[in-house]
Amino acid sequence: FGGRPVFHDRGIRRRAIAALGRQDTDPDGLFPLDTGIRVLGASSDHLILDVSDSRQPYKTGDTVPFTLNYGALLRAFTSAYVCRVLDGDSPPIPF
Repeated sequence: FGGRPVFHDRGIRRRAIAALGRQDTDPDGLFPLDTGIRVLGASSDHLILDVSDSRQPYKTGDTVPFTLNYGALLRAFTSAYVCRVLDGDSPPIPF
């Protein structure tokens, strides 16, 4: 996307990769509900998270909940690659 990320060395950290990227949403508008997680950056189709300070032992296949700002929400709802669920009991909304 034309930018060069700059990472500050924080020592050995635990990272997670989420199947969500810039083609799906605005990563700068994602705010993990788990305060022990930091969004480090994103490629077109993946999000890199620092989960070192989380109390949750995240494993492959786990769900990470976020709140979104308007821009991130708009891109997520208009992306053909994102499955939308309005609440925990509703089936996904196909587009």
